[in-house]
This record gives sequence, C-alpha cells and structure tokens, in this order.
Amino acid sequence: MTKKWFWLSIVIGVIVFVGGPLFIQYNHWPRGSNGNGDWLSFWGSYLGVVPSGIIAFVVAKYQIDRDEIRRKNLDKHLLYVNNLSSINVKLRKLDSVFEYGITNRYLLNDEFKNIGEVGVAKDDNLKSRMEMLSDYLHKRNVFSLLDELLLDIDMMSNVRGTAIQDNVKSLKSEMNKTSVLFSDLLSDIDKTDYGRTINTRILEHYRNSYDLYHETLEIIAEEIYGDTNESA
Repeated sequence: MTKKWFWLSIVIGVIVFVGGPLFIQYNHWPRGSNGNGDWLSFWGSYLGVVPSGIIAFVVAKYQIDRDEIRRKNLDKHLLYVNNLSSINVKLRKLDSVFEYGITNRYLLNDEFKNIGEVGVAKDDNLKSRMEMLSDYLHKRNVFSLLDELLLDIDMMSNVRGTAIQDNVKSLKSEMNKTSVLFSDLLSDIDKTDYGRTINTRILEHYRNSYDLYHETLEIIAEEIYGDTNESA
C-alpha cells in the first residue's frame, strides 16, 4: 500500500467512525427510531475505543517495522556471508601455491639463501629452477584466478572497497611483480650483479604475496565466524 492510500484509508476510517453514529443520532435511522437514548454514555464508550485503537495500531506498526528492519539486516548479512564464502572458495584454489607449492620451498624456506652471496652466475642450476618456478605459477593459473576474483568482488557492493578487495589487489600486484622479475632474471641470468639484485626482490615480493594471501583468509574467516582467537 502506498503512503497516499494509507492516509486516505485513515481519513475514510475517521469519517465512518465519527459520521456513522452522528447519522444515526440526528436522522432517526433506522426507521422507527426516535433518536433518543443515552447518547452521552454511548459517545463516552464509543470514543474510548479511539485511544485503545491508536495505541494498538502504534504498537503493531512499531513491531512490524522492527521485524522488517531485522529481516532486511539478516538478508544483508546472509548475502555478505555468501559473498565472502564465494571469495574464500575461489581464493583457496591458491593453496596449491601458498600452502604446499614448490614456490614456498624455494622462495620461503631459504633454498636460495646463499645465492646472493656466491653470485647468481655461479649457480649452474639456478636458471632451470627459476624456469620451473615461473612455469609452476602460470600452470596454477594464479594470475587469471586473481583477475576473475577481482571482477567478482567489484560486483559485490558489500565487499567492494573493503580491506578484502584491497588485499586481493595488492596480492595481484605483488605476484605480477614476481612474475616480471622471474622473466627479467631468466633473460639476464649471466649478469651476476643484476641477477643477484633481481633474486632478492623476487624473494621480497613473493613473501609479501604469501603474507597478503593468509591475511586475506584470516579477515574472511573472522567476518564469517567471528574472532576465532577470542572464542578460543
């Protein structure tokens, strides 16, 4: 019901409520009635219904409005949780990289710790290992998956503009930098000083990517399940 029809119904109701008894009293209706009677008592009882009706109406409308607000908030929360769950499922596809990938072994666990000290050109196996890691990232569709995820988030008004979107953007940026540095290193693998600098930056950007990935998952988990640390 529109606002216009609501107030029109109120006005019609008031006219009928007041006009009906007045019509009966002053027009001697129904026929045969002389219009006499205890009208003062009648009007006292009749009009006493008004405050009770108004109070009942206000209370009912207040409860209905509160229930509607609660329902809308619940719907928004469920949509938010569903969106976060969808993001989480897609993001967890990168577990193959950031949880048990060979990239963690080489780029996080000090496999290349001494490369910067001995010189990149002196490590005969470096090029093949770098090619392996670069291929591994691309075969895991890291970059296309992050692109798809950002497109999904951009369609979610309740997630767009949040720390989750910022983190995924930063994760994509760090992984792109890692990929570019792999290419640069592989193209100039024999330049010892240049290769040593590139390798250090690869480790830095991959570590940033690793941290952003897990931080994003923690944010999503906290939004869906609450503060797990506090509940523990």
